[in-house]
Amino acid sequence: MIAKISSLINERLSDLGLEEQSKNQIINFHIRTFYFQYFTKKETIFASKFLFMKKIIYLFLFWQLSYVLLAQNFAENSFFMQKKIEKTALGTSNDLKQINKTQIPLFQAAPKPHKGRIIGLSATAITSYTATMIAVGKLWYADYEQTRFHFFNDNGEWNQIDKVGHSWTAYTESIYIAELYKWAGVDARKSAYIGASMAWFFQMGIEAFDGFSAAWGASLGDIAANTTGSLLMLGQELAWQEQRIIFKYAFHNVDYSEFPLEVQTRAAFLYGTSWQESLLKDYNGQSYWLSFNPWRFAKKSNPYFPNWLTFSVGYSSNDVFGGFTNRWENEAGEILDYSDIERYRQFFVSLDIDFTQIPTQSDFLKAVFRAINIIKIPAPTFEINSKGEAKFHTLYPFLRNE
Repeated sequence: MIAKISSLINERLSDLGLEEQSKNQIINFHIRTFYFQYFTKKETIFASKFLFMKKIIYLFLFWQLSYVLLAQNFAENSFFMQKKIEKTALGTSNDLKQINKTQIPLFQAAPKPHKGRIIGLSATAITSYTATMIAVGKLWYADYEQTRFHFFNDNGEWNQIDKVGHSWTAYTESIYIAELYKWAGVDARKSAYIGASMAWFFQMGIEAFDGFSAAWGASLGDIAANTTGSLLMLGQELAWQEQRIIFKYAFHNVDYSEFPLEVQTRAAFLYGTSWQESLLKDYNGQSYWLSFNPWRFAKKSNPYFPNWLTFSVGYSSNDVFGGFTNRWENEAGEILDYSDIERYRQFFVSLDIDFTQIPTQSDFLKAVFRAINIIKIPAPTFEINSKGEAKFHTLYPFLRNE
């Protein structure tokens, strides 16, 4: 494995045209990091419930550090090549130094790989991922028994709204990471690959935790959903150099007061009692959307349908109080059966806004628009559901026709 890793890194460095001494220093540094921090761990993967988490972090650190140095050298290599061109054009190196001292505005993307921004982003990724994995391990998984890695088929649970959520999360992470690396001056195509791969890796860390937890298990459905989300972003960037189909999210608080007390207790246990918890956990209040402007596929403008206006199709689930059925065991060991509460699916057609298509010269507003473009705006919405009902909502999800 060490030889393969060394060979792969050597090939990448050779592509950058680095000297042999520089290549050897980078390879030796990372092989030492990887070997001594990972392979010399003599404990088995099952000796401690936190050991697997640490090994995941070590692997991520090795991969991310390798990328940081490769990105640094790529930036430096690009800089020196550009320096020769500009020096010839300007005639003096003093003019060149003055140009490279120019500060790039914070919200403006760098015109070429920016060493400081790349290092900052990569360091932030390492820190945030490490902190997240530690927090998740201690707050979510520490109270559950650890076991051998195993799979669990949960594809039939929660009316698959959880799977759609996995895809949306992977897509959103891919978008954000890719945009940040484009902001750092990395080529758009390479940024897309970086964003998709890092988002997929982040999601797989959580899946690995599930696989070693007796209460859950790794899910092939989750892995497929994560992959779908990342590929949705990557495929569009490679095909069109833009996102023409945008994956979005909407949420509304669900009022459980009309349900029996036992169902209210169940909802509070599953989905939390605060809006912050419900925002992340309440499957009955979440909806996911694909927004698109059909004229952008035809590359034709429509004077009656501006580029920023989109159609949107959505999916949601309702009255779900258990993974497979509305039947569960309470703390007293009693089986509570509320199968009479029908679980159903909702399908929507609505309008939306692609904020990235709103014309503006402000780099700040462009950044804001990119950040909020994952949220579906409230709009008039037509619904059909698995109960056979058709409804019109004045301003879904806030003004709903129940």
